[in-house]
Amino acid sequence: MTDHTPDRRGSVLGPVALRVAAVVGAAFIATIAAGVIKPVDLLLPGSLNPAATVVRRDFNASDLAPNGGYDGQQYYAVAAELPDLDAAAQYLDSPRYRLERILAPAIASLAPRGDATVLALLGLNVVGIGLACGALAELCTARGWPPALGLLAIVPLLVALFTSCVDPLSTGLALAAIALVERRAVGIAAVLFAAGALTREGVVFVIVAVALGLAIERRKPQPSIVLLTSLVPLAVWHLYLSVHVGGTFKSKTAVLAVLHQPAGSVLITVTCLGLCLGGTLAWRHRPVVAAAVAVTALQTPFFAADILDWAALPRVTAIGLAPSLAALGALALRSTGGGHVRQPARPA
Repeated sequence: MTDHTPDRRGSVLGPVALRVAAVVGAAFIATIAAGVIKPVDLLLPGSLNPAATVVRRDFNASDLAPNGGYDGQQYYAVAAELPDLDAAAQYLDSPRYRLERILAPAIASLAPRGDATVLALLGLNVVGIGLACGALAELCTARGWPPALGLLAIVPLLVALFTSCVDPLSTGLALAAIALVERRAVGIAAVLFAAGALTREGVVFVIVAVALGLAIERRKPQPSIVLLTSLVPLAVWHLYLSVHVGGTFKSKTAVLAVLHQPAGSVLITVTCLGLCLGGTLAWRHRPVVAAAVAVTALQTPFFAADILDWAALPRVTAIGLAPSLAALGALALRSTGGGHVRQPARPA
C-alpha cells in the first residue's frame, strides 16, 4: 500500500515555472516594444466575429481581416464589458459557453480597456505556460526523468499564446494541481483545480479522473473527496449563468463528425489520440497522472468533432499531451543514451 506522508523532495515546480515565465514574458515584451506585433494582433480579430464591434471601438481598428478571427477576441470582449454580463453576451457567438470560462477575463477586466487588457490576458497565459512547464518538470523528476523535459509543455500551447486563448492558463493550473496531488498537497491542488475549471470547463473531467486515480492509489476516499470539492465553484457559476444569462451550453457530442473533416484535421486527431494513449501507458505506475492523460484521450474525438484547424486540438488536449510528450522524450533519451532515466521508489 502506498504511504500517505507528504513528499519531502525538493520541488522544481516553482523555480522552473518562474524561469520559463520570465523568459517567455521577456520575449513578448521585447517583440511588442520593437513593434513587431501590436497587442491587438494577439486577439487575431476578424470582421465577421460578434466581438469585432468591441475590437473596433477599443482599438480604432477599421481594417480587420474578413473572417471570423479567433477565440481571443471574445475573451477580450468579456473582459472589456465586465461586470455587465448582458453587455458582454451580445458580443459572443455562444454566451453561455464563453462566459463559463470566466476566470481569465475577470482578472484581465481589472486592467483598462485596450492594450492593457490584452497584455493582462497575455500575462495570465505566460503564468500558465510557466506553471505547465514547472509542473511537468516536477512530474518528470519524480519519475527519474530529466526535468528539462518539462519544457515540452510549451509545444501544444505555443500557438495559444499568440491568440489569447485561455488554454495555457487552464493547462498550467491543472498540471500544477496534478503535481501537487503527487506531492500529497491535496488541499492546495483542489484550489488550483477550482481555478482551472473556472478558466476552462474541460478541467472538470480531469478533476474527476484524478480523484479516481487518487482513490485507486491511496485506497481510501478522503483525499479524493477533498479534490472533488473543487467542482463546487464552477457548479455555482454554471447555475448563476443559467438564471441570469440563459441560453444553452455548447454541446460536443457529434464524435463521428471528425470523419468528415479534411485529411489534415483527421491526422492531427489521430496523432493527439495516439500520443495520449501512449502517455497513459507510460504513466501507468502513477495512477493520478495516467488518469489525467487517459481522460484527455477519451475527450479527443469530442474536441476534434468541433475543431477545424490544426492549431486548436493540441492546445485543448494539452493537459494530456504534455505528459505524453515528456514520456516520448524520455523514451528517446533512453534509446539514444542521451540521458539518465530511472524509476525512483515512492517517498517513504
